[in-house]
Amino acid sequence: MLNDPDVATADKLANVFAAYQEENKYGRTIEAYRGEMVVDNQTLPVEFLRIGRVALLYQTPAKDRMGAWNPGLRQWVSLNPSEYRRQMHKGLQIARKL
Repeated sequence: MLNDPDVATADKLANVFAAYQEENKYGRTIEAYRGEMVVDNQTLPVEFLRIGRVALLYQTPAKDRMGAWNPGLRQWVSLNPSEYRRQMHKGLQIARKL
């Protein structure tokens, strides 16, 4: 659309601002959702916790496996559940507005 000469400059600018606002909103939100992922060669149900663009985490229902997405490595890294269980619980509660 930005390269289309038939689209008015004002419309192009409005779309750029709308995309920027949506991206800004996404970066300031927290979300919890359920899904599945492969952990230790097993497909398991997990709860994901997304904190803006800062962190993407998962936890198994038994709370015995946790991990975080490492964007530098482009892979999931395991977290020690005994260290992060309480913080994950708090984050999920906040995301669910409890």
